[in-house]
Amino acid sequence: MGPTVRKFYEEMQRGFEAIKAVEAEIAALVKQRADVKRFLDIDAEQAELARLQGEKAGILSDATAERDRMLGQARTESDGILTKARETAEQVAAGIVARANADSDTVRGEA
Repeated sequence: MGPTVRKFYEEMQRGFEAIKAVEAEIAALVKQRADVKRFLDIDAEQAELARLQGEKAGILSDATAERDRMLGQARTESDGILTKARETAEQVAAGIVARANADSDTVRGEA
């Protein structure tokens, strides 16, 4: 081998080694990019989870308020129904007692 060929061969070897070094560096950067992307995706998922948890809390709060309002309304209506039922029962009882007294007066009057 002549000096020119040897020099060319050595240059080619250095070029191949440089290419291998660049390929290794690219592989390391690709791995690093994948790791960073994974962490960014985790951050995005955590942000989405926090947003959804806030939304859930708002919905639960609204549902609780609506439930309490409906229970209050039902209690008011049931109290009204109970009051009316008591009044009706008292009126019926008074009517029964009045008829019983009237019947006993009629029986006494006949006797």
